[in-house]
Amino acid sequence: MAEEKQVYIIRCDHYQVPVKVGDNFVWATSRAGFLQNKGWKENDRPDLFIALDTIWLNTFTSFVSSGVPELEQKSLIPFVAIDWTDSLGAPEELLEQLVPIILQYVEKKKIVEMGCIGAHGRTGTLLACLIGKEESLPPKSAIEETRKRYCKQAIESKSQIIQVYEFLGSTEEQAELDFPDSFIEYVYKIVDGTWQAVKDKIDKYQAGTKYESWDY
Repeated sequence: MAEEKQVYIIRCDHYQVPVKVGDNFVWATSRAGFLQNKGWKENDRPDLFIALDTIWLNTFTSFVSSGVPELEQKSLIPFVAIDWTDSLGAPEELLEQLVPIILQYVEKKKIVEMGCIGAHGRTGTLLACLIGKEESLPPKSAIEETRKRYCKQAIESKSQIIQVYEFLGSTEEQAELDFPDSFIEYVYKIVDGTWQAVKDKIDKYQAGTKYESWDY
């Protein structure tokens, strides 16, 4: 009987990871990484923060309420809060509006920081769109470069992969050919359970349950 292959998950507490976009960089941050670092310090404040989950609004409020000095002047940092559902693509037309704004900032050597919760799915999707747009890459290359430059867990779900393809001028059909699996579906196949069972596992992992490393 063949030995069953083990699949593992790594928790990444990304904090202000510089990701190359053209000749410039943006920062990617997970909520866990932000909390562990107790927010921004004096010399590492972004010029613009893109919150890809509205939970960041609660995060900022709780930090200021508890008297963390680094965030007492949070109003001095412009930020955009987006209601983007976890594991899905972005709201319609959002990327068309957001990507040019971010690229304008970084072209002026401004620091743009972005994050969802784990800084993989939604953050990775936005990064791939930025890289593909700025560097005129096809979507497959944009996704591969995002995983190479930033994190191999970036862009988690099939809907996010499809969104990158469509944003960069390709099709859902081509996305299916290039990426027949995605991170979430890969975990689903291994655990052989319902979607809810898989989501429970991912939620526990994000909350700090220890898993071993995996190779995608």
